[in-house]
Amino acid sequence: MEKFIDAIIKEEYKQWGSGDRILINSGTGTGKSTFIKRKLNNYAYETNKKILYLTNRNTLRNQILNDLQEHNNITVLNYQKIEEFILKNVSLDNFDYIVCDEAHYFFTDAVFNRKTDLFFNMLIENVFFTVIFMTATPLLLINYMKKSYKEFDYTYKLDTDYTYIKKVVAYTNDESVESIIENIPEDEQIMFFSTAKKSLEIAKKYKGTFICSKYNKNYNKYVSNTENEKELDNIIKNGCFNNHLLCTTTFMDCGVNIKENTAVKHIILDILDIDSFIQCLGRKRIADGEKINLYFNSYKNKGRINGFRKKVSNTLEIANYLIENGQEKFVEHKFKSDRFADGRIIDEYIKDGNTIKVVNRCMYQKVLYDYNFYETLLNKTINISFIDIIANRLRINRGDITELEVTEKTLSVGEVLESLVGKKIYKKEKKELINFIGLKDSKGRLQKSIGQINVYLKSNNIPYIILSKVVKNSNKSIRVWIVDKLILQ
Repeated sequence: MEKFIDAIIKEEYKQWGSGDRILINSGTGTGKSTFIKRKLNNYAYETNKKILYLTNRNTLRNQILNDLQEHNNITVLNYQKIEEFILKNVSLDNFDYIVCDEAHYFFTDAVFNRKTDLFFNMLIENVFFTVIFMTATPLLLINYMKKSYKEFDYTYKLDTDYTYIKKVVAYTNDESVESIIENIPEDEQIMFFSTAKKSLEIAKKYKGTFICSKYNKNYNKYVSNTENEKELDNIIKNGCFNNHLLCTTTFMDCGVNIKENTAVKHIILDILDIDSFIQCLGRKRIADGEKINLYFNSYKNKGRINGFRKKVSNTLEIANYLIENGQEKFVEHKFKSDRFADGRIIDEYIKDGNTIKVVNRCMYQKVLYDYNFYETLLNKTINISFIDIIANRLRINRGDITELEVTEKTLSVGEVLESLVGKKIYKKEKKELINFIGLKDSKGRLQKSIGQINVYLKSNNIPYIILSKVVKNSNKSIRVWIVDKLILQ
């Protein structure tokens, strides 16, 4: 199997013409950006053509600029900047090639950025550009092109080789995640991907580095002007981080890479979206012979998945009503599920002084894809689990995935009694302690007497004794319990 994409493209890039749409489907470390900055750039320079290289995040843009350095024939901008240009009717006609890196952006970001639809359709419809889409997760892009336009003029595919994954573990709960982290040696680095909330919690608990998007208003304050920001700068410039644990979000799926042969040996993914899952896994570049361990949330909680399905179902209901009934009836209609749906699927623009409502097609494609995905996971007839899907994507046997479930750690009777030594235990606390110890007779009746509990402690070699004493409380005599620790001979 070829390792680098230029070995598949060969010299065919010289045949690409204006209006052609090219798909490069390959993962991290397959030389996509290297092909652009070397072969395509040199050819463009020889033929007096210009390249616009688009990225989806400032972090990736900075890393690409750092990699390109002297290649001045290439202009690197974010998609968001170009979207602003389009709204201001700024022309892009001075460019001949438009390279769309991390091209799944048009769909993954469509759920919170209305402009992706506007820009994507302009790109497809403009016959003056040669547009190159690069991504490791092109399914939504391919389906959209087939439905709305045409198939790609040129397609180049290089399958990702996942044999570098040494061990795959599917976990079920937060306790399992913490157990995984606690059992990894300090000299081996970990990348943990989850929501901003969960990533911050884990980072705080284990003194890890926390990174999220600078546009995350609720959580970016934990990154800006901190040691976390220094680590982010290190990742951009050097492709590595110093901490034992890096906790981040799908913000890191944007193409920012951790270089080969670093101490990163473990990747933990708490991500249900398959495209983001694959993208985050691909953030670690792999050298020949290098191995990593993968751990992922198995999402066995059907209730949680059903909640996701309900939300996207409500969103689709709103979009489908506009498509099927038109704007006039849509405006009049009252949706019962309106507050549970994402109304951003409806775009508005002004034409001849009138407000026009249309469905955001990129977002619609993404929401429909998510709905079908949740339906698959919830379908009892076909009985396909998230673990099955991941096994299929990684091209490994389902039986090669270890399932891990760590039950919540509970304190022992001895640990609880140790915390109570010398303290006065009143009526309410007595009841809580009795219930915690849970001593029962042969008929299942809870034992409450101090004598029975002390016999239990002695017979189980728990070195504590509970004493009963009378104390004064508000001029009243009250009987309390006091725990004393025994000195074992």
